Amino acid sequence: YRIWEINQPDYQGDEIVSLDEGGVKIFLWRQNYDMRIDLPNDEEWELLTAFQGNYPFEIICEKLVDVEPQVDVGVLLPLFVQRGWITDFYIDNIN
Repeated sequence: YRIWEINQPDYQGDEIVSLDEGGVKIFLWRQNYDMRIDLPNDEEWELLTAFQGNYPFEIICEKLVDVEPQVDVGVLLPLFVQRGWITDFYIDNIN
């Protein structure tokens, strides 16, 4: 991400990239026709990964109970909606 960041036309600042800084988790997504890049923290990444499995919400919450770092779905869910990471959902009518 840092290499991409310093090569943007409007970037201002230090242009040195240290590969010893370690990895970073990048969330690439679209908002309408715009590409977005966000850098979720470890807890956010765990929830994003769980959503990617397309499991029912109940199962996602159960899977995240024993994950370290601890994921507080109740705190992250409204944050994901606010950021635009979650834009809709559906309720599956299983009878």
